[in-house]
Amino acid sequence: MRGLWLVAVGVIASGCQYDPNAHLLTTVKPDVRNVVGRYVLKSAILDGYESKRVEGLGCSLVLAADGSFEATNLPPWSFRPSGARFSDTLTSGLGTWELATVAGVDDGSEIKQAWGVQLTSEMAQFQSPGLTGNTPPYGILITIGDPDSGHALIFEKVE
Repeated sequence: MRGLWLVAVGVIASGCQYDPNAHLLTTVKPDVRNVVGRYVLKSAILDGYESKRVEGLGCSLVLAADGSFEATNLPPWSFRPSGARFSDTLTSGLGTWELATVAGVDDGSEIKQAWGVQLTSEMAQFQSPGLTGNTPPYGILITIGDPDSGHALIFEKVE
């Protein structure tokens, strides 16, 4: 995870990348108790009809106080095979979660840690989603592919 953090900081610091969703990420360390809850897909920012397909699949993530999670229709860690629809690559599973730094955000004066959750599962490899907002209730942001594209799944907390 530390290696991923260093790569993210290096890319952001070099100025060669612009993630249009970076301003949404949580840069103030949240209290874990405020992260616990059920998150459902609010919007899918994808190409064309694929957004509507994904929005109809009931994507959700439940983060329990005991450190367990249940994911339904989330993107896998690995890239999808060429020609496959993104919606066909979504996966579900159970595992454990913990609060972690998942990226770095350059606000023009300094690089700040972006907070999210690291998901660990024997059933599937999931991305480590970023949290959104700097005060509760937090949301979740999962970037899809190249951050420059702006493609993402945005979740809101409902419980």
